[in-house]
Amino acid sequence: MSLPSGISATRELKQFLDESRAGKHGNVAVVRVQIRGEDLKETARKNGPANGDLTQLEEYLDNGPAFFLLRADTRSWYLATWMPEGKVGVSNRMVYASSQSSLKEAVGEACVAGTLQFTTVDEVLGGDAAEAAIAETETAAPPTSEPASMMVERTSTEAPGVAPKPSGLQITRTFTQTQSTTVVRERREHHEEVAERRD
Repeated sequence: MSLPSGISATRELKQFLDESRAGKHGNVAVVRVQIRGEDLKETARKNGPANGDLTQLEEYLDNGPAFFLLRADTRSWYLATWMPEGKVGVSNRMVYASSQSSLKEAVGEACVAGTLQFTTVDEVLGGDAAEAAIAETETAAPPTSEPASMMVERTSTEAPGVAPKPSGLQITRTFTQTQSTTVVRERREHHEEVAERRD
């Protein structure tokens, strides 16, 4: 757990999130939030379905760090942190890590359906390695009682599935699939680390 940064949401962002909890802005699927000075500020907003479809983030994945609120349903959000690998300095990483709790507070803890951190576009959009990890999870990953991930947190509300798509559209990657990918990758890294220590 990190210490609070003292950075808080702007009045405008707080108002949007308050209205969202009241059922307004149901058409907003993605909100990008970035640290500007001493504030968590909305820097982009996109309308779309509330289905956890991570491909909605694609146009916003640049070299700068960001938080994304991805609509889970009419009143809750997934919170994703984007820290592009090799592009964000240690101090900036620390500021974002310590500011996540301020954003959760602004969203409302009960309105956060789950959290996740991304460092590469493939993690978000599902490159070949990520897709292989999902397939491995579905077929070979045994249940475990050890903590799955420090990066993945889930609240008591499980992520909803993706709404059925009309035929002819490409199947998209969902928040829940990406959580599975991250968990598998972290388990694999943990087991490799343990094996190295034994050698």
